[in-house]
Amino acid sequence: MNFLVTGSSTGIGYYTAERLARRGFQVFATVRRSSDVDKLKQVSPLIHPIICDVAVKSTIAPAIEELKSKTGGLLHGLVNNAGIALGGPLEFFPVSEIRKVFEVNVFGLLEMTQACIPLLRQAAQQNKRRWPARIVNVSSVSGLVAMPLMGPYSGSKFALEALSDSMRVELRGAGIHVSLVEPGVTATPIWETTLCQAKKIRQALPHEAEPKYGRMLDRFEAFSVYRGPRGAHPNSIARVIERALLSPFPRARYFCGGTQGNIQRVLSLLPKSVNDRFFARAIGTSEG
Repeated sequence: MNFLVTGSSTGIGYYTAERLARRGFQVFATVRRSSDVDKLKQVSPLIHPIICDVAVKSTIAPAIEELKSKTGGLLHGLVNNAGIALGGPLEFFPVSEIRKVFEVNVFGLLEMTQACIPLLRQAAQQNKRRWPARIVNVSSVSGLVAMPLMGPYSGSKFALEALSDSMRVELRGAGIHVSLVEPGVTATPIWETTLCQAKKIRQALPHEAEPKYGRMLDRFEAFSVYRGPRGAHPNSIARVIERALLSPFPRARYFCGGTQGNIQRVLSLLPKSVNDRFFARAIGTSEG
């Protein structure tokens, strides 16, 4: 079987590609930098890196053409893992930066999915629907409950949850199953990237933002530094994705949250007033 995994240079995507190749499947793994191509080729001869940035539409079509030429037009599973996380106070957060988050996490993901659906349909028809083709969208517990200062990221994941629910019903008759994987805090490089970007955005905020949100931003940065490296290992999330791809009875949602994720999942079920008090205490109330 043939699988496509986006965002495979590090973290969850990297370990997902590795696990699938170890099972003997052909894995087409998208990366944005040519330096990551050789790294993935060394993992397994069954991993075929493809240069593609889902946020850049012009790179998707060549990636799909390369995929078609090497698979005969059959794709049995798509793992939409590529994503970015940015956060900050919405009062001052540049809308242009929010658009960047949605371009990757929502619009780029959707364009990649639309391009792959014909190949997934072919694979499903060839199997006469005895084994559905799969789409696995990597969401987050932030798509269940939004943390303060993570509005842009949570907004994109809430959108992904809705799109996946609609897509799952729309593609059911085509023999394509859609699953969501909802990790909690995971020890991947995304935390370092997020923290670095958050600091740059904080420096660019207007002067009146600091007295209003400085304390909250300090706590957010401290949380990222402490919790990020202590999150779940990305291989444990990759194991769940593998299950969603290969289970004869795939579920609509796979929660794999860890401690922090479990807290957020419980909060999503509680009244919003409880949510608000919890996060206000955790992050610190604004001043000024």
